[in-house]
Amino acid sequence: MVVAHRRAGKTVALVNHCIRSVLEHPHRRAQVAYVAPTYKMAKRIAWDYVKHYSQGVPSVKFNSSELTATYPNGGKLLLLGADRIHDLRGIYLMGVVLDEYALMDPRLFTEVILPSLMDHGGWAILAGTPLGANQLKRAYVAARDGIDGWRAHMLRASQTRAIPERDLAIAKANMSPEEYEQEFECSFAAVIKGSVYGREVSAAESTGRICDVPYDPRLGVTVAVDLGMRDAFALWFLQEHFSGGQIRAIDYREFTGKGLPEVKREVDALGYTITRWIAPHDIEVRELGTGRSRIEVARQLGMAFDKANNMPLADGIEATRSVIPLMVFDRKRCEFAVDALRQYRYVYDEQLQIMSREPQHDWCSHCADALRTYATARSGALRTDWRVSLRHLELQDERAAVVRRVSHRR
Repeated sequence: MVVAHRRAGKTVALVNHCIRSVLEHPHRRAQVAYVAPTYKMAKRIAWDYVKHYSQGVPSVKFNSSELTATYPNGGKLLLLGADRIHDLRGIYLMGVVLDEYALMDPRLFTEVILPSLMDHGGWAILAGTPLGANQLKRAYVAARDGIDGWRAHMLRASQTRAIPERDLAIAKANMSPEEYEQEFECSFAAVIKGSVYGREVSAAESTGRICDVPYDPRLGVTVAVDLGMRDAFALWFLQEHFSGGQIRAIDYREFTGKGLPEVKREVDALGYTITRWIAPHDIEVRELGTGRSRIEVARQLGMAFDKANNMPLADGIEATRSVIPLMVFDRKRCEFAVDALRQYRYVYDEQLQIMSREPQHDWCSHCADALRTYATARSGALRTDWRVSLRHLELQDERAAVVRRVSHRR
């Protein structure tokens, strides 16, 4: 487990480690993988290093279309992207590097990579620079605190001396203190730059709202859904305590490659009493191969979906920002979801030198979209001023209803 500051030279070191591992492994068809957050990043970051540091090896063969290097002992070094997690299933590996692990789906290592290492007693290196308190931090802390089989290394710029003091001074003068601490001193405390809900999630963490949240069988469960077509089918399980304005996130699940009947069976097995299903506003126009809409299939399965309000993305995001301060998240069952909300972000456009108009579509999107479905369903009408919390508006509506009843009696 390696946490390193920017420009520490970790990618060069990791690529060389992969090359050496392929050359020294006794298996006649050894495979080692370098995995970046995306296939495009693997090519841009590491491919030139692979070619450069392998050039002294006789008879090495490079395949630029597949990003593989084949060495004279029959071993291969593979460059892969974590953006297509299911494409990595089924391969065998003697070793793997997950570089910039903070940007990857946290299920990648446990569900895909770890099984691929078991046949040959393979090694793994998870590496990266902090990007908030996410899976990189959890993996580092576990390794640092002595989890069996792991070692932890943290490389801060103030300790490595890999960057001249003058350059660090220039960086410090041009960056916010939080950015500098994150990028050069390996701090996990900073909110991710461009994060859509980072401040709200950090506030939930600092106020103790990420904790043990048991299921209360006396209350119904609302399930908010993002209906994936090719992507994940995402579901938030929420219990609403309207007397105190609290929304308890008791569980979060994602299903990939499964239809509504399969999802319904797995949800039923959880044992929750579900009183409401909420789907995106366009559920009626999403057709299955049978020609029936998903809402028709859902009704037959006993999933009577309410449709969320149709809002522009920006208003939906603001609605979600107003809901998160009312939420309490189960620390275990919602761990993946909290990470996804924290990392759901706008990305910087290098050409235009501005943040993107819409958040990046990646593994975080399904979770964020499902919660936005819930938030827009709570909002009775399109709003442009979200400074007033939704609970405050509910209280106003309740008071107005009481006034109307009293007036009617008179």
